[in-house]
Amino acid sequence: MVKLYERVYPVPLRNKRNELLNISFASPHEDPETARTHRRPPEPVIQVNEHYCAVNHNAVSVRNLFLIPWILGLLLTACWHIDEFFYEWKALERSASRYIESTKKMFGDNYFIETNDPVEIRMYNRINKKGEMPLEKYLSQRYYYMVGGMRVLYTDILLVFLYIIILPGLIFWAIRYPKLAPLYFDRDKRVVYTWRKGRIMAQWYDDIRILENISALTFVLRGDRKDGMLWWYHIKIQPHGNPIFNTVESYQPILAFIAQFMEYGKDHVWPGNAYHYEPNFYFFKDKKPDNFSAKLDVLLANIRRTDDEPPLDEQGNPIPIDLKALKARKIAEMNQHQ
Repeated sequence: MVKLYERVYPVPLRNKRNELLNISFASPHEDPETARTHRRPPEPVIQVNEHYCAVNHNAVSVRNLFLIPWILGLLLTACWHIDEFFYEWKALERSASRYIESTKKMFGDNYFIETNDPVEIRMYNRINKKGEMPLEKYLSQRYYYMVGGMRVLYTDILLVFLYIIILPGLIFWAIRYPKLAPLYFDRDKRVVYTWRKGRIMAQWYDDIRILENISALTFVLRGDRKDGMLWWYHIKIQPHGNPIFNTVESYQPILAFIAQFMEYGKDHVWPGNAYHYEPNFYFFKDKKPDNFSAKLDVLLANIRRTDDEPPLDEQGNPIPIDLKALKARKIAEMNQHQ
């Protein structure tokens, strides 16, 4: 059987250490010291101080590039659909009124009372005594007498479902969408960590693994699952917020910034005062777990004890492993301890 894809395993960041430490942020015609003292941190670095460097992740693009445009698109579609609905309603009302008036002038005011023609009677009954077409008459005409009426009915049902159920849900989600914690590179502890909804994810910096592809730069962290197993979590970063296409070269500035910060400190990558930038507005923030430091230490100790990282070959590249077999072995080990 021909494989449609090839599994790619994250590689240790330390494999690129020398390359990243030798990257200069200066252009060929720029003095390195001048570039070092005047440049801004590469995207998406949002905090730099003596203790840690914080990097934003692609959760921002989920809201700004997908969620909000979908809301705006549905709102525009709803306005267009409502306008079309009322326009056709009033157009049918005017058309029926003109037909009734012209027919009365031609055949007399009692024509519609005396006639037995069902088509003429139905036309006359569309309009009430005030000269208006009631909503129920318009709906009957729209769905049962117009060409393609049933198709229009199904379309209206689908769109109304979107407007009443999905659109409010998307708006609620956009409002409640929390500002997630960035990815922290702690130089004091040499640890990389973040959290999601009370769950801490971390890894020792010297053991951190990365995956570079066209969609994102991925950092692989460890964390406890609901079943108590220690598992892998992928934190994706897109330097320029592009969720579709990124080049491997676009990841080099951020990786070099992180590597040089962890190796040489803040003043090497960002001289002067600490850097802090808040790029987006959110109504809510993902709360930092209580007793964070203690929980982080417990997780890091668990990571140290757990020997289930994919093995490396002589060049430092991961050797493929059977994830299903690994999961089965982990479950068996947990059952033995119980």
